[in-house]
Amino acid sequence: MSARAPSTAARRRAPLWQKLLLSLAAIVVDLLLLEAACRVSGAFPPDPITWPGQYENQESRVFVADRELGWRLRPGADFPWPTEGVDYRDFVGDSFTFGTGVRWSETFAEQACARLRARAVNHGMAGFGVDQMVLTLERVSLRGEAGAPPALVVLTLIADDLQRSLHAYRVNAGFNKPSFRIDEDGALVERTPSDRPVALLHFLDAHSHLHAATRGLLRRLGRRWPVGEWWQVNAAWLRRAFDACRQAGVPLLVVHVPQRDRCEPFPTLAQLCAEQDVAFLDVAAAWSESPRDAYWPQDGHLNAKGHALVGELVVHAITAHWPRLAR
Repeated sequence: MSARAPSTAARRRAPLWQKLLLSLAAIVVDLLLLEAACRVSGAFPPDPITWPGQYENQESRVFVADRELGWRLRPGADFPWPTEGVDYRDFVGDSFTFGTGVRWSETFAEQACARLRARAVNHGMAGFGVDQMVLTLERVSLRGEAGAPPALVVLTLIADDLQRSLHAYRVNAGFNKPSFRIDEDGALVERTPSDRPVALLHFLDAHSHLHAATRGLLRRLGRRWPVGEWWQVNAAWLRRAFDACRQAGVPLLVVHVPQRDRCEPFPTLAQLCAEQDVAFLDVAAAWSESPRDAYWPQDGHLNAKGHALVGELVVHAITAHWPRLAR
């Protein structure tokens, strides 16, 4: 009996590597099955990050390339505004701010300023990310017109704008854009072609639905807790915007507008603004539920009603924080 004991113990120890191998194989099979399920259902389509030098700028009838900002409207596509003796509010943002799909007079920037008897200067640009908004604020908005800075800057964003900050190329616009990362010291550093990921990560980013689902999960976590590159890069840009406005002596209102199918508050953004003593309006929190008739049914931009609703909330926020600006 004692002579057989070592042999039995040996047999129990021997399969350990096999157990580990089987466990690893089971994990791989499960991941492949999840990937296949996502592909068949069409869930979590890949949205690969674009990198510097990956694409060339395309021709456009609407935009022209801008070395500092990425792109801008072609000359003649903008609107003139009289400036004599009237203070103005400068609105910075994306296509929601620009007013895609509505008349210029129907944008929430115009409607809010009409009620405040001020003039709106709209620097919203279709396709802009948070990084481009802050660069616009620094290099255009705060420089003012004829040497006069704005009485107030309103920086408006949607959740998708934060994802755009990670890209070096905007496919819909067909133009390259500035792209930055956080270095070891927490500073923003412009990305270069050498920052591209290794081949395996690049492949997963371009083709894996499961990888895209993981990125989506990190973005959702970033809306509630200050974690992940998605949040950290954009938080650095927003702090830069806060500092620029303070140095210029111009008050700043940050506005979060929910997208049609995601009427969710943005707790992390609210916390950042509170820590930095910056005025913040979360339209999603004010609405509690997204009014479906406030958006165009096809492309999801705000329609005239949506702009009117946002404009009203912007007026209330400005009046509450800066009564002297509500003339």
